[in-house]
Amino acid sequence: MLRLKTTKTKFCQLVADMAAALDWVKMPNRESIHFWKAYRQSDYFLEWIADSCSYQASLAPCLGRVTLSIEQYGLGRQLLHRQIFSPTLDEMKTRGMIEDIPQQ
Repeated sequence: MLRLKTTKTKFCQLVADMAAALDWVKMPNRESIHFWKAYRQSDYFLEWIADSCSYQASLAPCLGRVTLSIEQYGLGRQLLHRQIFSPTLDEMKTRGMIEDIPQQ
């Protein structure tokens, strides 16, 4: 069985690599990015503010795949941009973001 498991550093690097082609994503240094994991789930989130916009990135497993969503919000939490990526399981394994749990 596979399980999604990441750290703030690995998640920030994934977002930076995936968003490299997007001109609207501004990533600050890691100290000003808020990272958290959903309670009792395998969903991870990043939130940061840059250039008077707020950003949210979410990483979640769904039906054997991984989905990365990056969103930009303007004033009043108005959604300005959203981009969804589906990194492959092999890419996630090479980044060390998926662990293999042996069956009991």
